[in-house]
Amino acid sequence: MKRGAVVAAVVGALALSGCQTTGSGPEYVKYKPGPSLEVATVGCKAYAAQARHVVIGVGSVEAAAIGLIATLAATAAARANAFQQCMVVQGYRKNDGKTPQAAPAAAAPPPKATKAPVKAPAKTTAETTAKTSTKRAG
Repeated sequence: MKRGAVVAAVVGALALSGCQTTGSGPEYVKYKPGPSLEVATVGCKAYAAQARHVVIGVGSVEAAAIGLIATLAATAAARANAFQQCMVVQGYRKNDGKTPQAAPAAAAPPPKATKAPVKAPAKTTAETTAKTSTKRAG
């Protein structure tokens, strides 16, 4: 390969690597409790951005260029995989069109107002003393 072709291939690969998207929105559906879709997406994008995969080409300029292109492709795949796995952990999975979207949980009805049992009023000390003295006298 000529040097110009290698440079063009590398520049093209770099330009296309910016087109990778990580899904959000209707592409993911909630299947278990977890954070909101926005929070999960932001956290998983940050997590996936740390994924790297390096391929080293040794020997010639062409081998180094191929290694660079392979590194870009492998890193993009590793990041997409890391994002998807993170979303699963957060409670979301890819919507394959067959999986019905989970309906939001209905709010629990308010508790019914129950009347507390009415207790007899406590006897006063004077009533207790009067009964005690009546029993002793009789």
